[in-house]
Amino acid sequence: MTTPTNADGQNFGPNWLVLILPYVEQGPLYNTVASSVNIYMSTGDSGWRSVRGQRVKTFECPSDIGADTPWAGITGFATWARGNYACNAFGIHQSSTIGWTSTMGGITPTNDANPPWPIPGVPTGANGGGVMCINWGAALNRIEDGSSNTVMLAELRIGTVNATTDVRGTWALGYPGASVVAAQSSWDCQTPNDSNSQSDDVGPGAVDAWQTQMGACTSCPFQQAQSRGRHTGGVQVSLADGSVRFVPNSISEQTWWSMCSRNDGMSWNY
Repeated sequence: MTTPTNADGQNFGPNWLVLILPYVEQGPLYNTVASSVNIYMSTGDSGWRSVRGQRVKTFECPSDIGADTPWAGITGFATWARGNYACNAFGIHQSSTIGWTSTMGGITPTNDANPPWPIPGVPTGANGGGVMCINWGAALNRIEDGSSNTVMLAELRIGTVNATTDVRGTWALGYPGASVVAAQSSWDCQTPNDSNSQSDDVGPGAVDAWQTQMGACTSCPFQQAQSRGRHTGGVQVSLADGSVRFVPNSISEQTWWSMCSRNDGMSWNY
């Protein structure tokens, strides 16, 4: 991908959900694009995108609505099915860093000494490494804080409630808000289900519905996205050890940072 901050017109590859299809009883669907997936890194083949319109019930949360209305799509590839689950790319969106690109290839950004506004309780220099990032995934031995202390997957809400052009909750698209949470404890994207205006930077087509905990910066390309869900009071996350935790909306920004970073060295409890 030449411009990681914008999906439209870019030759991006299959995301984590496409790759796990054989392991969630979707082997026949995966087999239709397996050859494309296998050669994408060497040839840039885009044939894998033919799965984009297929609804997969496993990827849909029964508490959400809107899965029956697909995302309108991008240039040359219309109609993408919806989903509710995201990998944790974490990263930092600050004065000089775009959220989800800050962990590209497995690099670790650190909390800037001069953010646009303070991140309460997070010390300057704290690491913000993600678990599944652009062109990189952490093996268990690279989750320095431990698999039982690090968020691997988190919930998303489907953007259909706002507009068919709102990309959030699009299972086969590996972008923030679609199937990735990133920079979700920094800038104005602070804690689960935050009510900040312009919180998610998810590009043209989104709607800044902050009154319903779906804030979006409509003029910002894909950069950051928060975990969001329709469960009362919080969201469900899966830690890297496979356990599932309910994270309340009231969690502190420091604790949410520590849960999402694989290598900040801080302990958390709530």
